[in-house]
Amino acid sequence: MQSDIEDRIRNRAFEMWQDEGCPDGRDLDFWLKAESELLEEPIKAAKALAEKTKKAAPKTAKKVRAA
Repeated sequence: MQSDIEDRIRNRAFEMWQDEGCPDGRDLDFWLKAESELLEEPIKAAKALAEKTKKAAPKTAKKVRAA
């Protein structure tokens, strides 16, 4: 049984191949581009969430030392 990510990569690679005019001999190129694109999605989402969380976090007051 194929995994969901492999199906998504295959479909995206096929879409890219069609967009490029169905060139011969570039199947690996399209597979690798699709794989890179789809595997970066969760990383980008995690970074965006971390940045959003960081901006939304309340700022704490700095402690001031008595002189």
